[in-house]
Amino acid sequence: DDIARFPDVQSRLLKAAHAMVRPGGTLVYCVCTPLRAEGADVVDGAVAAYGTFGDFRAFDGYRFTVEHSVYVAESARRRRIASGMIEALAKAAAALDKHVMVAGIAADNEASLSLHRKLGFVECGRMPEVGFKFGRWLDLVLMQRRP
Repeated sequence: DDIARFPDVQSRLLKAAHAMVRPGGTLVYCVCTPLRAEGADVVDGAVAAYGTFGDFRAFDGYRFTVEHSVYVAESARRRRIASGMIEALAKAAAALDKHVMVAGIAADNEASLSLHRKLGFVECGRMPEVGFKFGRWLDLVLMQRRP
């Protein structure tokens, strides 16, 4: 089991977490891990994954809502790092009295949509053609859960 290679992932990620404030007062909470995924093409000491959350919108009425983002290096995927990272972010958000965590996911990213569903996120909206990447327009799926 891959998770056995990463004992106590959530705890280790949370210990590596850093709260930062961007110019303008936007809170960003970041976790990253230098974990080496056995059998993966990840150099020791390199960051295999990172995750952040920050203000959902820059207005006081949304101060209890955060949006998160997670990136896992391709060579470190399918090792349950992303799920541990999201759970660590949710735990940190809850500790800061955040009420809702939002995910904005490209509609064609089925792996991320499926992962978020498994972690208790529910779809709450779709926005067609609001992103542009790789020379094409992208639809955005909004998902949310209480941390």
